[in-house]
Amino acid sequence: FPSHDKLDGNNLTDISPSWVNRYLNESSGVDFGSISIINYRYLFTFSIYGHHFLGVNLFTDFFLVYDLEEGFWYRWSFGPSFNINNNRIEATCIAPVGGDNVYFVTGGQVNILAMDSETYQDQLTNFVCSYTSEDVTENTFNWKSCHRVGLHCDYPNTGGANSNATISWSDDDGNTFSNPRNVSVTTNNPYITQCGRFRTRNWRISYTDNYPFRMWGLSMDLNIGNI
Repeated sequence: FPSHDKLDGNNLTDISPSWVNRYLNESSGVDFGSISIINYRYLFTFSIYGHHFLGVNLFTDFFLVYDLEEGFWYRWSFGPSFNINNNRIEATCIAPVGGDNVYFVTGGQVNILAMDSETYQDQLTNFVCSYTSEDVTENTFNWKSCHRVGLHCDYPNTGGANSNATISWSDDDGNTFSNPRNVSVTTNNPYITQCGRFRTRNWRISYTDNYPFRMWGLSMDLNIGNI
């Protein structure tokens, strides 16, 4: 599989996990004696809020973004006015010089997009930010009953309005997910109860509202069985 590597001094480190490599492989061509190469991939970089990012256009309905500080990959996409051929970044710039405003020149579009520190929308439309966990096994494949799941996250400043994240889960390795359940994040202890039983599970947390939001963990009340 093709991959992305980071050169730190004389050390070359693979920074792309398997799921990123799969996307890179799917977007690559074959040339030079059946050696897989990536054709016409445009990379772009930008910095904002103290973070430096590397972007990878895939010429599909999304692109990949890597946070060099956190070592974390994201899958980004534009709003409905963009399509598979145009969902790409042609260039980035900062204006004014030395300022904090990041602008994106996008393929096939007449508009220039900007990152706004106080707006969490994509072309005036709320977008979904989601995270799917790795397999949760608690180091055993015995049955586990989950009585309660708590969300460790920000308490967004909504001006008094309620704001919900959603929690869903998959017990078949991410092939299907349960119906999302609302959990209010404008409380000091957001959680849901009666989360069924499983041997191995993937959790998915999603957030859509137009507020700044961070989520950094889940806590589970589990009863682990003997079989």
